[in-house]
Amino acid sequence: MNKIIRCTRCVMDNNTDPDIYFYRNGTCNYCTDALKHMSEMYYPNEHGELKIQEMVKQLKNQNFGSKYDCIMGISGGLDSSYLLYLGKQWELIILCVHVDDGFNTNTANENVAKLLKATDYDCISVKPCFPQYNALLKAYLKASVPTVTIPQDNVLFAELYSIIQREGISYFLSGGNFAQESINTKSYGTLMGADLINIQSIHGAHGTEPIDKLSFFSTDEYNRFKELGIETITPLNYINYNKKDALITLSKFCDYQYYEGKHLENIWTAFMHTVWLPQKFGLDLRTNYLSSLIISGQIDRDEALLILKQPYCDAEKLAMYISVIKNRLNITDVEFDDIMSAPVRQHTDFENSEEYKRNLFTIPTSINVDTKVIIFGAGNWGEYAYKILEGRCSIIGFYDNNDEKHFTEFFSRKILPPPGHLMHRDCQENLVVIACKDSDSVITQLNKSGYGRGIYKFDYDESLIYKV
Repeated sequence: MNKIIRCTRCVMDNNTDPDIYFYRNGTCNYCTDALKHMSEMYYPNEHGELKIQEMVKQLKNQNFGSKYDCIMGISGGLDSSYLLYLGKQWELIILCVHVDDGFNTNTANENVAKLLKATDYDCISVKPCFPQYNALLKAYLKASVPTVTIPQDNVLFAELYSIIQREGISYFLSGGNFAQESINTKSYGTLMGADLINIQSIHGAHGTEPIDKLSFFSTDEYNRFKELGIETITPLNYINYNKKDALITLSKFCDYQYYEGKHLENIWTAFMHTVWLPQKFGLDLRTNYLSSLIISGQIDRDEALLILKQPYCDAEKLAMYISVIKNRLNITDVEFDDIMSAPVRQHTDFENSEEYKRNLFTIPTSINVDTKVIIFGAGNWGEYAYKILEGRCSIIGFYDNNDEKHFTEFFSRKILPPPGHLMHRDCQENLVVIACKDSDSVITQLNKSGYGRGIYKFDYDESLIYKV
């Protein structure tokens, strides 16, 4: 097992994400990126107040004469509950959607009932086909992949967007927020929730029931909804969203009861975070949540480290979660032990949309297994380019214009200063693939440096790498 290295500013580590990289001062890419984009995403100030006023005016004006101003999903969890409370204060007319997948805790269900009574909002309650849904969840356990909540999230959004289309609503209010969710690990398939190809592949390998009675949602469908003008708004980013203050407010508003921790309002979600990931994968994803709270100033790093030393929840609750899962999914004790001891796998071990996209990519013949390539850009686009090019050429490193990244590692490759330095004379024979948003300025930069052999541009949207 590799030595655990933890960020010196937040609490993210190389166990939570093996692809994390650390700068020379010991801080990581996650909190650095969060702080970099904080002013563009989070407005706990007068700017946020103006955004709320503009949002309410926009929703009222554009939905004038309609029955509802917007739609949102409610789970009984803190984020959606507090957003629903705020919507009432803003005098918005909200259509609520509650997906009951059979795993909601009693506390969550009671919170939903209290909120709907206090707000007097309409609510559509949806239940998936339980035999098929439960069999799909069991298939994810048998597949031994980490993020077993993907079917749950996908079915939720499929139902939401189906109702949006049916009701003719243009705005979806999301409880997503920067204050508590600015940091989310990119590894272990946590970002594959809309990858329908992956869901179908895992079902095909381990499913025991058909899934024709379940609703699903793909990335392509999400893009089509955006083209239709359906907008997702995250109003919790317009306020100083503080967990403790929100709980006090909700308690006074409707006798809201907290469920002891993030992700614990639903037994399936709680099982993944408290049993499945820690016991099978050795992962404690509280690092994501606690690091986000550090960035938003709600706790300090020392407090977060103390929390990580404590168990997620007590042994009695863990036993209850496991018992419910076994009962609902018809898993015997022996079968459960076999599942927990089976070798771990990743979502990418199954067919997925990224693999499909990779196979569609047009790559010039000048880039082949014998070609040495340096990727210019050690960020999101650089990550995409690496995954497309991996195995198709020899990726020897990265360039980046961010001084803080120099001589650190990205996908176990060195990040170097860009050309123009004497040290790059030995690199002139390597091809450069530009994978960053400001590609035109990088092209100019490389041309001025006299970079020799070949400059290529990575175009993810067009599935194309081409010579400049």
